[in-house]
Amino acid sequence: MNVEQVIVSEVWRMLPWWQWVLGAVLALPFTLLMGHVLRRVFPYWVEDSSRTASQGFK
Repeated sequence: MNVEQVIVSEVWRMLPWWQWVLGAVLALPFTLLMGHVLRRVFPYWVEDSSRTASQGFK
């Protein structure tokens, strides 16, 4: 086994399974929140992409 596999297996033994589930549940709203923040911070990206999509590529 290489070093990465040893580290992952050690961490897996130290952390119970419910902490992995809790981490996944907490990561989902955080990801959605970051997407919302990015849309607020960079609105011109969304507007530019929607304008390009509505015009179509000629």
